[in-house]
Amino acid sequence: MTERRYIVQLNGLSQEVHGHELRPLKFPCDAQGDAWLVSDLEQTLARVDRVDAPPRYAEMVVRKRLQDAGEFAEPVTILTHWKKRVGTDRSDIYYTALPEYLMQQYQRQLGECPHNVLLFPIHAVLWAALRGLPGRQPAAVVFVYDRFAELLIGTRNQAHGALRITAYDTGEAAMEGLWESVRQELIQHAERLHIDIKQVLGFSWQLEPEAFEGHLAAVAEALGAESLLLPATELNLGNERFMDTLPGALDSLTVGQSVSPGVERLSFVTRRAAPWATTAAAAVVAALVGAGWWLGERTAALDAHIAGLQREIDASPVSNLPAAPPYAETMDFAHTLARVSAGPSYRRLLNELSAALPEDLRIDALKVVHGRDSVALEIFGSAVTGFRTAQFGHQGFLAALRRQGYRVEDQQFSTRIGTSDFKITLELPRP
Repeated sequence: MTERRYIVQLNGLSQEVHGHELRPLKFPCDAQGDAWLVSDLEQTLARVDRVDAPPRYAEMVVRKRLQDAGEFAEPVTILTHWKKRVGTDRSDIYYTALPEYLMQQYQRQLGECPHNVLLFPIHAVLWAALRGLPGRQPAAVVFVYDRFAELLIGTRNQAHGALRITAYDTGEAAMEGLWESVRQELIQHAERLHIDIKQVLGFSWQLEPEAFEGHLAAVAEALGAESLLLPATELNLGNERFMDTLPGALDSLTVGQSVSPGVERLSFVTRRAAPWATTAAAAVVAALVGAGWWLGERTAALDAHIAGLQREIDASPVSNLPAAPPYAETMDFAHTLARVSAGPSYRRLLNELSAALPEDLRIDALKVVHGRDSVALEIFGSAVTGFRTAQFGHQGFLAALRRQGYRVEDQQFSTRIGTSDFKITLELPRP
């Protein structure tokens, strides 16, 4: 068992569990540090339902269904443990429902605690315990405390059914009746769901371990299933010592199963990780300081070596040789020749321009500049014809050039009586 601190709040009684120590609490905020509060939440019910809605709207449909059925007279909060799409527009959802005012009351009270306290419904524990079972065969989880039994049926990936059974008191006869109801409910659920329950996992809180184990084995035998009992943990309450199996189930919980607001969960994780983060930061700083010192020493050694080489070069006869002639202009000319050689030939450019030129237009001058990534062209031309014919020819010339891969950067068109002039600036990207 880990040293995580828990507050077990069942049937109105709160107790703090830390390691092997058990301490009664008047209020959850009386815990001696950050803790996880596991509660039956008083006026709640837990179920697995199928609703006619996709998963994102499942809670809204469940809320309306419960209120329409009269199970809650006031607004209700739905705490989802699991949900899954069935078909296109249906969903299965496993949830705990409670009055909205009660949930707000819990959040308000826990928000005022001096320590960070995360809230977990008791069925979050059952679901975590079921998911911890090996294999994928159907199983039942039975948790008994005081005069209540919480049941969950499903596999590690899917919940099939959930319910609570209540005895009228904690007397021997009443508890016998409770276990008989557990047996009957599990058999009926298995028949209705058409499944064979292969395992029955049980844990309890403050019950006689041997009696609980015997009742659990009898239920498993009636189902033809294997009986699994979580390992018991020794708890000390003052001078009294006793064994209990609930702490083993609590250790399967994760922060993500808490129903506390996201800010509270993030705060809990941050505070728990703070010592580790501080240690890691100190280690990183120390490593950076050491690396900086080593690099400084290495740089100083290299500077000294370079200075020595420079002195040798200065003393060498080679340093008295005449300076090399400038070669930048020569290299620029060579690069220009290379670009012209790699670019499209003038014959190709003239053929493409001639093929695109309408009969009514003529080219008077052509300027070609070979750039690094493209060829720039400047065309000066004219048309001795009417304005409309010249304009249509100019537009057709531009369209034909674009189809051949030219990019029109600029174009000008002016007209006088009986004649028109145009200038087109093009760019042809290199392949």
